[in-house]
Amino acid sequence: MHPFRFGIQVSELPFDGWRERVRWYEELGFTTISTPDHYIMRQWDPVSLMAAVAGVTRSAAVGATVLNVGLRQPIDLARMAATIAAISAGGCELGLGAGWSPDDFTIAGADFGTPGARLERLEETVQAIRLLWTEERTSFTGKHVRLAAAPSVLALPLPRMPKLLLGGTMRRALGIVGHHADIASVFPSVASGRIGWPGWAEGSTVEQTAQQAAWVRAGAERAGRDPAAIELSTQICFTAVAPDPRWWRNGRA
Repeated sequence: MHPFRFGIQVSELPFDGWRERVRWYEELGFTTISTPDHYIMRQWDPVSLMAAVAGVTRSAAVGATVLNVGLRQPIDLARMAATIAAISAGGCELGLGAGWSPDDFTIAGADFGTPGARLERLEETVQAIRLLWTEERTSFTGKHVRLAAAPSVLALPLPRMPKLLLGGTMRRALGIVGHHADIASVFPSVASGRIGWPGWAEGSTVEQTAQQAAWVRAGAERAGRDPAAIELSTQICFTAVAPDPRWWRNGRA
């Protein structure tokens, strides 16, 4: 059983007093400070923000929820996470996802592709990153990811290895998460396309979250892993006091 804990996601920090803000989050008891990764919203660069936060932490891990592997190279992700793990007092929780917003890809001039192709790239990226953290030289040839005799990304031995947080909403994605993740992030489904609190609320029922957790456990078992070794995580995107959950999900809050 993993201890129950809270993290906080920030997309920017105040120019004045941002160091104090980070330490305040730690004083409040947050064990992880993470950042999202989207072009469709205004936010600071996630990797730069992670590095800045890591340098002033006293206890918290620093992470991302989650970086889009369709727009980033595995070797850069592996090296970045190893650096953050060395700098941050609590290590690094490298969050990775396949990318769900076609607008992010369009803005970046990249091909959104099919759900299957995006999930293949996610799995290949995870496999390549694990090798880059553990092998002296890594060669990898997949459908989407290729490395040619890449040296280890660890400049020095780390006091702790980064943890891989993988996110998803549906069965296939969460099966991959169960196969590979240290931390499994089950996220509200946005199948309706209603981005924002109405959409999140639709996909945040107890029943849906329980089903997602079961898909993670099934993926772990198929991979020969102990499901109990995987830490489960979810995001509370919005909160409201309402007389009935249906009131909230119907968009009346």
